[in-house]
Amino acid sequence: MAEGGVVPLLKLMKEEGNTQGQENAARAIRLLKLIDSAIILITNSTMRTAELSARTTRMESKTFADDVSCSRSDCFLCE
Repeated sequence: MAEGGVVPLLKLMKEEGNTQGQENAARAIRLLKLIDSAIILITNSTMRTAELSARTTRMESKTFADDVSCSRSDCFLCE
């Protein structure tokens, strides 16, 4: 769609070509819309997964740090 392919399809669908060409152009535009919607859904899903992964990592790090301790006063883990 970024290449400008929709405009010729719209022209074909509205003005030029026979009935079969117009129907095919309409189908192509519909498929492009479905693909575009799927890309948006996949992108949003990937972003949410990355956010959840980052939260889980932070929670695991906090749990690990809370569990690790010792009695030495100079221990870098216990500072």
